Amino acid sequence: MNFFFEEDYREIIRHYTRLQPKKGRGQISKLSHHLGVNSTLVSQVLSGTRKLTEDQAYGVTEYFSFGQNQSYYFILLVQIERSGSPKFRNVLYRQIERLRLEVAELKGRVDPAKKLSFEEQAVFYSHWAYSAVRNLVAIEDENNIYKISERLGLSSSFVGTVVDQLLKYGLIVEEGGRLLKGPSSTYVPPESPLSIRHHQNWRQLSAHKVTQRKKSDFYFTAPLTISQLDRERIRQKIIDLVDETYKIVSESPSEEFVCLNIDLFEV
Repeated sequence: MNFFFEEDYREIIRHYTRLQPKKGRGQISKLSHHLGVNSTLVSQVLSGTRKLTEDQAYGVTEYFSFGQNQSYYFILLVQIERSGSPKFRNVLYRQIERLRLEVAELKGRVDPAKKLSFEEQAVFYSHWAYSAVRNLVAIEDENNIYKISERLGLSSSFVGTVVDQLLKYGLIVEEGGRLLKGPSSTYVPPESPLSIRHHQNWRQLSAHKVTQRKKSDFYFTAPLTISQLDRERIRQKIIDLVDETYKIVSESPSEEFVCLNIDLFEV
């Protein structure tokens, strides 16, 4: 679905309901609770016998964690349906066309070779979720806000905020209602304080995950006393492993999301 060219807000609700866990089963009741209305009313709205109010429309955008432009577009559709003035509807249609142009222009500004500014990098490396979301959208069955939220154990509103930022930076893109990995680069040199933050983020998550250890996980911690020569030999083997890992990953289809942490340091 192309969000900004869908002219029926009901179809947008149906589409995003189907994207939620269990293919949307039970979501009408949850959406009704969020809006503070009876589930019968939501069913009547979806059948076309009732109309959303503007307040309810805003509640829908909150529930589905729409981005700013998506929320604006959705509310405009509701306003158009409710308006009894042809002149006012024309004003609203012009706002929709202007919004469509702005969205298209924003997409056109994404440079395939673009590298993030320091300010953008600071946001990206502020929390491990930014990197996690960017990687998860590469997995076909994980590329929407609701599944990512469920998988990471994060609120859909927070994941929605992360998605908005990643879309803005070109780190992910949206095509037909699906999120895909974008072209922009996130590389920072090892000496950068942001690189340090990146390592800290994922090691903090690793420390949490080890308490929920799965059979497929592997954790290895080994305080050792060794010679300087053997220390260097082990270091080189790790470097070789990292090089080999990148070669494997470059040709590997996106089916699972894992994090590889390897530490070797003097204590």
